[in-house]
Parts: sequence; structure tokens; C-alpha cells
Amino acid sequence: MKYFSYILLFLLAFSSCKSSKKMVLSPMTKYSGKIIEKSDNNCIIGMDDFDKVTRLRVIGIKNERLFTFTHEKLQEYFTDRPFIDAYGSILKNNIGEFFLSMTFIIDNKYIKTGYNGISTSNMLRISLINNTNIFLTNVLNDTGTIDRNNSIITYNGIFPIKKKDVKLLEKYEVNKMGVMWNGGFEEYNVYNMDFAIRQIECLNKLKFK
Repeated sequence: MKYFSYILLFLLAFSSCKSSKKMVLSPMTKYSGKIIEKSDNNCIIGMDDFDKVTRLRVIGIKNERLFTFTHEKLQEYFTDRPFIDAYGSILKNNIGEFFLSMTFIIDNKYIKTGYNGISTSNMLRISLINNTNIFLTNVLNDTGTIDRNNSIITYNGIFPIKKKDVKLLEKYEVNKMGVMWNGGFEEYNVYNMDFAIRQIECLNKLKFK
């Protein structure tokens, strides 16, 4: 699968830099970790790298928290942090393809479960406020990274976004996300509803090769 090489993106350290409306990024300049002029909507570049397999340049907006979730019956145990903490980032490569990068951090201190991971071909359903659903397919198989010191397990997924869906995401806010884990399907309310609108707008302002 041509997108599978984007697993390399998760090896990158996400750091901050700020972009301007007319910023042109040259192939020889690395913008990750550098401060650039602030844009109107405060978009921040989180990563800027060349994929070693496809030789395509990929730029991603810094991860933003999209939602947290704790089962109602478990809330008495999770008073200092949520059961699930989810972060998202929109990526774009230099041939105009968009991707959604998702990071899920699950607290397994009390509940020894990680939903059995998230596999290649697992679905992500995005529900928009106009009652439209977008279905994305994961291309990254992740069995999870366990941090025993902090009692958490982290999963990453990467989801190519079709052009028709990019048009929807840059127009309508996200209301809910449903994740097909290996252990079953679960839906979550998204609180950072305009993240995709802002991040796609930021990426469309950048001209890069």
C-alpha cells in the first residue's frame, strides 16, 4: 500500500514553529522546531520531513487534543486524568495529499485493556455538524507502546483523506469520532470541533515542494 511508508512520520519528534500566510517552504530548509511569523489563526507546524521511501515532503500541524473520554462507571477511579486522551494532526505532502494522524493515550493503571490495538484497514468515522459522516481507513498497524512507569499505552493511526472529504472537513466542524478498535467500535464526543478547519487552512497557505 502506497501510504504505508507514512509509518515513518511517527518516528519524528513533534515540535513547534509558526507559519505565515504567504510562507514558501524550500526543499532545503527544515522548519520543524523553528519559530516563524505568527499567522492569523495561530497555526503551528509540528513536523516537516521527507519520507525516505516515497521521497515526498510531508508537513504536519502540531498535535491538538481533540477529546477525552472516561466510561461513566469508571469515573470514580480516574479523577486526575481521563481514561482516553486523543490528539490529532492534519498532514499534507507536496503532491497535495492529506492525512489525519491520530494518537490515543489510554490509562491502563486500573483497567488492563488497550482495546487490543488498532490495525491496518480499521475504520475511523467522523461525524460533522451537518449530519454528514466521513469514513477514513487506517494504514498503520499499531499494537501499542506501553509506558509502565506512567501506566499508559499509546496507539497511533494514520488515515488518508480523500479530496471530497477534505472539502467537507475544511467547511464543517467535527461533532463526533468513532474508532474501530481491534476489540470493537466506540464513539466519542469531540470538543475541539474546528481543529480540521483550522489545520487544513494552515496547510493550504504553505507552498512547498
